[in-house]
Amino acid sequence: MKSRKDYYQVLGVSKGASQDEIKKAYRGMARKYHPDKNAGDKNAEAKFKEVQEAYDVLKDPAKRRKYDQFGADWEQGDMFGGGGFSGGGNPFGGGGGQGNVDFDNIFNMFEGFFGGRQNPYGQRGYAQRHQMPVRGKDMKGTVTLTLQEAFDGVTKTLKFNGKTLRLKLKPGVRDGQQLKVKGKGGESKNGGTPGDLYVDIKVNEHPLFTRKEDDLYSTVHTDVFSGMLGAKIKVDTLNGSLGFTIPKGSSSGKKFRLKGKGMPKYSHSGSFGDLYITLELDTPENLTPEQEETLRNLKQQL
Repeated sequence: MKSRKDYYQVLGVSKGASQDEIKKAYRGMARKYHPDKNAGDKNAEAKFKEVQEAYDVLKDPAKRRKYDQFGADWEQGDMFGGGGFSGGGNPFGGGGGQGNVDFDNIFNMFEGFFGGRQNPYGQRGYAQRHQMPVRGKDMKGTVTLTLQEAFDGVTKTLKFNGKTLRLKLKPGVRDGQQLKVKGKGGESKNGGTPGDLYVDIKVNEHPLFTRKEDDLYSTVHTDVFSGMLGAKIKVDTLNGSLGFTIPKGSSSGKKFRLKGKGMPKYSHSGSFGDLYITLELDTPENLTPEQEETLRNLKQQL
């Protein structure tokens, strides 16, 4: 059963919130509840999934309109949505626009127009056309991945038309990429070739990283003193955390490039994009009077 939670309430935004406001709220909450930051915390894990579910709907204008109209039952407004598999091609059963025609439908139309008269091709022609090979339909569908799965590579199990197919995706697969699996579409008739399977790849957004081609972009938060004095910090990547040295005198907004720490390049084993990080220096809050006095003295000495 679908969640009855208010997606706007989950993200802490109003129903009239802009897409930028929704994205900003999602990033803040996803960063707060991300499993990497809350290892072993089941409540945080559940909250993260709830936030991801809400964002997946509200970030998509079409889904958002349906949600605003139907609420938690919004998916029932589109019985053919959800990334299911469907046949392609022409209305007579030809596969993938190949021009194949199911003559049974045409003969049925003749019978309807002419009151059930004899097949206009004659009995011999009727028998012959039953022996003609007909190519199977092409099938289409969508597979959804996390950015981590796209980084690592993953095997997905697909079920359609009573069949089960294990689809192995290489590291570096991209959002919007379409993969063709030859011969795994609809079944043929009378010895024809089977159709093909076309799979569209959808990669969900990540709370910490933005992907552009094979490069990743992230914002790293630390205190203002680390920027002033320099410091060694930990930086998250999709391949674990690594040490990074902030140069002394760094200011907020300064950008750094970590070569080879981005996404794997699809079908190019061992090659990676880069990771670009933007330094964000956080000003301390709720200082004690003694701390404020120390900063005043420091300011006078500079």
